[in-house]
Amino acid sequence: MNAHHKPRIIAAQPKRTVRAPAPSVEEQLYTMYARGELDEDAFRALKALAEKGQLQPVDLAVHRLEALRRRAARGRESDTERSIRQIRARLARLEKARSESTQVLETLQKKMAALAEEAEKREAAAREVVAHDEERARRYLEEKQELLATRARLEEQAAALQEDLQRIDELRLTLEARIAELEALRTREELQKLEP
Repeated sequence: MNAHHKPRIIAAQPKRTVRAPAPSVEEQLYTMYARGELDEDAFRALKALAEKGQLQPVDLAVHRLEALRRRAARGRESDTERSIRQIRARLARLEKARSESTQVLETLQKKMAALAEEAEKREAAAREVVAHDEERARRYLEEKQELLATRARLEEQAAALQEDLQRIDELRLTLEARIAELEALRTREELQKLEP
């Protein structure tokens, strides 16, 4: 190594912070609903627009501003009202999960029916050729077994989805009952405020 050669010093590079992607418009919508910035009717209307791809961040900004004005006008939200709002937001998320799961289940059922039909075709083809080409008939039967194995795996997924849907329905009933309890409590609280 050359005595006159100095080691090269590399300056430390500043760390780049990686920002998490901004929440989607639909995620922002659910967050606003959970915070009570949207009532149920507004939430459903905006959700319908979001599903069509017609909801823009500026639309949410307008609703945020209106929510701030309403909150300032009505004062502090009670614990009971906050609980009702949070449960309703959770119900909305459950409804979305149920809708998505139902769509996936319908797709699985269509694929299972198509696989069963295709397996039957392979078996029929094997019967037609078995007398003069046993090897070809064997291939058809192997293909049939592969199709049926795939269908069995899809059946397992469909059964799991049906269980998930049942749990969602049970949870929804529990949450709806809790809302009814809280609404009764809120009514009693309002009556107590009116008493002298």
